[in-house]
Amino acid sequence: MSEMSVTNTLYENLSVIKHLVGEKLHFLEEGVDTPVLFAAVNDQKGPKNVLRAISVINEALSDIPVLAKYAGVKVPSQFPTAYVAESGDDIVEAIEGLQAFAIDAERATPLVLAVFETPNFEFTAISKSKENALLALKDKWKVHAERTGAEADYIDEYEDDIAYRDIVFDEAIYTG
Repeated sequence: MSEMSVTNTLYENLSVIKHLVGEKLHFLEEGVDTPVLFAAVNDQKGPKNVLRAISVINEALSDIPVLAKYAGVKVPSQFPTAYVAESGDDIVEAIEGLQAFAIDAERATPLVLAVFETPNFEFTAISKSKENALLALKDKWKVHAERTGAEADYIDEYEDDIAYRDIVFDEAIYTG
């Protein structure tokens, strides 16, 4: 399973969170007696593994608004911010609802394809912004230059020749 990352899409990060939270919810709601669960949630008292599971869920829920903000998606005000006993289904449904918004937002904002052509190679990078695509191309060029002995600043000299194209989801593109 992948991990959360700012380079992942919001949908991918939410999938990671949903999986992690789902495991902890299953443990709490299937493997812990109701009085123990309520005591752990309300009084923060109980077995360490129960308290840790609740903590993991709450930490994951607190990450969601940050990841959503980075992706330009507004988290609904009624989105759960902490686990309360027997709220597992509501949490999973809220994450799935936010995933639907994330997909729509990602489709509404085209990605940028940057293409840098040299006499012998074509380097490409895809990102959410022209600036990040350029940085990715420069990183690729740096690796290429280190491996082949090419001039490290060659890409800087020809930066104006880099072609940028928007990629619209669900549409094919032709790059060359």
